[in-house]
Amino acid sequence: MQKVTVILVFYLILAGCSATRRAAKTERQGPAIRNGNIMDDVEGQNLTRKDFYIEKAEFTIKDRGKEKSGIGTIKFVRPDKFLISIKSNAGIELVRSYITGDSIKINDRFDKKLFYGSASFLRKKYGVSTAVLPVLLGDYIDETYHDPETVKCWDDNTEIIGRIKNLSVKYVIDCNKGKTVSVVTNSGDNEAAVRIEYQNFVMKDGIFTPRKIIISDNLNDTTVEIKIIKISSPWEGTIEFIPGKQYERILLQ
Repeated sequence: MQKVTVILVFYLILAGCSATRRAAKTERQGPAIRNGNIMDDVEGQNLTRKDFYIEKAEFTIKDRGKEKSGIGTIKFVRPDKFLISIKSNAGIELVRSYITGDSIKINDRFDKKLFYGSASFLRKKYGVSTAVLPVLLGDYIDETYHDPETVKCWDDNTEIIGRIKNLSVKYVIDCNKGKTVSVVTNSGDNEAAVRIEYQNFVMKDGIFTPRKIIISDNLNDTTVEIKIIKISSPWEGTIEFIPGKQYERILLQ
């Protein structure tokens, strides 16, 4: 599979680290967000609470001094089904990926290969779960409980330490939007080396969505910039993945 498509597909799955702004020294006075309950508001802002279709997203990958660009689409159907298509700027599909909570299937149309396997592949090889994927889009995912009374805002921001499977997750929340603006994750093996920044938020149907996402992997000297051009949410549609005919089948293990 071409390196550029591998990088983008797996960043869409694996990107879990980003810079976080430090909490300020002065606690914000008055209600932080619309509902007065930070946790309810943040969880209510999750894009994956509804089915959606990112009809066009432009991406640019800078990898060790080389730059590649293309177009992507993402379809999501609750609770955990993603269909990701990556195309060249000319509109030729390079990769189509079907990702669920327990499986991964990838058609590499350029090299005529079908990669397939369980989500355990990601956990074994990279130490993360497909459950991290919504975090890339700015969603708040956390398997731990936080008492809303203990979550305080400082100069319009708050930090929340959570967990996704074996990952420790530090979220920075914009208390006025009730939305994640950055996140840091760490599996405990190494220091976080990847930064994600969410920018240019647009509200639609009461949900703030970042229209620009920047992922900087300093360790591998790679930067991925994603611009969401058009999104439909809520969306009523179906997801279909057809394995490539006569493709070489490669088990991810």
